[in-house]
Amino acid sequence: MKSEALLEQAALEVWKRADAQLGRWERDRLVMCQSIEHYATSVTNEVLRSLLEETPHPKRLAALIKQLLVSQVHEVKATLFCHPFEIDEIEQYLSKSKSTVWKLQPDEMITLQTLVLKTDEGDFVISWNSMLDNFFNRTKTP
Repeated sequence: MKSEALLEQAALEVWKRADAQLGRWERDRLVMCQSIEHYATSVTNEVLRSLLEETPHPKRLAALIKQLLVSQVHEVKATLFCHPFEIDEIEQYLSKSKSTVWKLQPDEMITLQTLVLKTDEGDFVISWNSMLDNFFNRTKTP
C-alpha cells in the first residue's frame, strides 16, 4: 500500500510540474504572439509609408482634393488656396470634378502639398504629411 501511495504521490508531482511548465510555455507563447503582431504592424506601416512616399505629386494633390470634397457635406462657395507651383494641376483636377464652386487662388505662403479651403464657416487646412500622419497614428491606436 505504501508503494501505491508513493507512486500516486509521484504521479501527482509529475502532473503538477508538467502543468506549471505548460503554464510557462503558454505565457511565453502569448508574449511571442504580441511581439509578432507589433513587429508585423510596424513592418506593414513602414512598407505603406514607403509606397505612399513614391506617390507622384499630381496624385498626392488629387488625394488631398478628394479628401476636401469628402469633408464637405454640402457644396459651399469657398476659396481654395494652394502654392503657385501647384495651381495648374489643381485647376486640371477641379475642372474634371465639376461638382465644386470653389475659387482657386495661389498663395506663396502655403507650402507645397498643402491646401487651405476658406469658407464662411472657417478654414480647413490639409497637407499630404498631415494626412499620412493622421492615417498612421490612427492605425497605431486599437
